Amino acid sequence: MKRIAIIILLILTAQDLFAQRIRGDYFNRPQVGLWFGPAAPLFEVSEEVDSALAGGAYAKVSTFYNPVKIGLDLSYQHHLSASLTSIKMVPIYSTLQYRLPFNTPINFVVKGGGGATRIWFEPDMVSQWDLTFVGGFEVSFPLGRWINVGMRTDYLMLYEKHLEGSDLNGHFFNVGLSLFFNL
Repeated sequence: MKRIAIIILLILTAQDLFAQRIRGDYFNRPQVGLWFGPAAPLFEVSEEVDSALAGGAYAKVSTFYNPVKIGLDLSYQHHLSASLTSIKMVPIYSTLQYRLPFNTPINFVVKGGGGATRIWFEPDMVSQWDLTFVGGFEVSFPLGRWINVGMRTDYLMLYEKHLEGSDLNGHFFNVGLSLFFNL
């Protein structure tokens, strides 16, 4: 336990070991953006549900600690299924995002958090909310003062084992190109 605490402390203070960023660091500004890309089911879910294109919008705000941001994401996925006509999903979640302490124009960010996902099962149009856990990674770079482009990956775990008749959780992996604006 002591080693884990030391490692966490070293990671949080590692930013001071690298050169300070220049004044034009746009990561610290509030950001809004859009993403678009494939969403793939994982594990047992991939046997029942097909991959699909997905897209979403997000916003990020800075915290008192410079390399940490809070993000809010909303996306849409429409998967075809062998056992059902289709499954529509709208994940809504919040994440804590930590920029890794590398002094380059490219930002490397790890993130984790949670929220909920609204799912509609067709053709019956039965719907439910599922607790959702999220982990991910982002790479981005500025294209001037106001615009950033990048790539993001998100792993979503929809907690469904607690539901009657469900014996597995939903697992999805999203990869997307992102465009966001520094406000």
